[in-house]
Amino acid sequence: MLQTRATNDTAQSISSRTDQFPFVCVLDETDELVIGIAQSAPSIQGPEIYLDCTGQRGSYSDELARGFVERDLETLERYTRSLLKLRTLDRFLSLNSSQRSTLPDRDSHTSEYLKQLLAVAHDDGRLLARADQEFEQICAENGLGVDDEFSSESEVTEASAFLKDLRDSSESDPIERLVRVLFEAQRKSAMKNVTAWYYSTAGFNRNYGMISGNTRGARRVGRYTLSNELLSALVHVALADEASREGGIDRPAPRISLRDFLDRISKRYGLLIDRPPSHENSAEAVEASRANLEAFKVRLRQIGVFENLSDDFEAQYLRRPIQIIPEPSNA
Repeated sequence: MLQTRATNDTAQSISSRTDQFPFVCVLDETDELVIGIAQSAPSIQGPEIYLDCTGQRGSYSDELARGFVERDLETLERYTRSLLKLRTLDRFLSLNSSQRSTLPDRDSHTSEYLKQLLAVAHDDGRLLARADQEFEQICAENGLGVDDEFSSESEVTEASAFLKDLRDSSESDPIERLVRVLFEAQRKSAMKNVTAWYYSTAGFNRNYGMISGNTRGARRVGRYTLSNELLSALVHVALADEASREGGIDRPAPRISLRDFLDRISKRYGLLIDRPPSHENSAEAVEASRANLEAFKVRLRQIGVFENLSDDFEAQYLRRPIQIIPEPSNA
């Protein structure tokens, strides 16, 4: 295991509070913020999420839904790396008040601060030197001397060999190299916490959730699904959005067409049911989404909201569930 005592503040950065930066971002290979600042762009169209309603394990629809979970887990790892890099650069600047004063205020102009922080990261000699210094401290803690030799009292471990390979790599940027080391030193704990948050937020195997799967084995397997409780809530929201005012009271619409509902959840939440994701145009994907739509209609019948006037897609509706009002008690 990598030892990083010399950079303890950074090594704990993932597990510490992250509200220092009120943003959601992932950096691509050119350090561009490919997901924008959350507070300044609340209407950004989110990524697509394909929901499997067939429940047929191993089907193409199931594979699509599983693929989207894998995509989001990979994005979480990229997010964690990006967050660690930004916090590391921010920590470097916090040690140099004169240098930091040239950047926008971090709290009131977070977006511009982050962009300029990334812009100076690889051109400022002081930041690069600081990254090199901390990398060498980590090397020393793991028994790797400045002459690329292992100290006589230390064993050649996997960690020290990893560090030596990084040091010998001529293509490694000092900051990227340090961030990679810090991430690897805490990968297991960091990704365990982030993944646990992800599954918890998505309601893994919960009645109200949108991810189901197995919890046994060395690796948890999940796919995006739609529980009946969540489906019912989405229907009620859609009907409420189409409310009309009657007698001074906003009353939900009595029904909404199935097509409008599917378009609504696609545009508002990025949820796909009746069509494959934009990057999938194969015949298998189209057929899978068609079968998925039929399975979805079965689910709608189960919760009592489906109104099928004919086989025509344009004549299929979701109606407001009938409310049964209990009789008053005579007690």
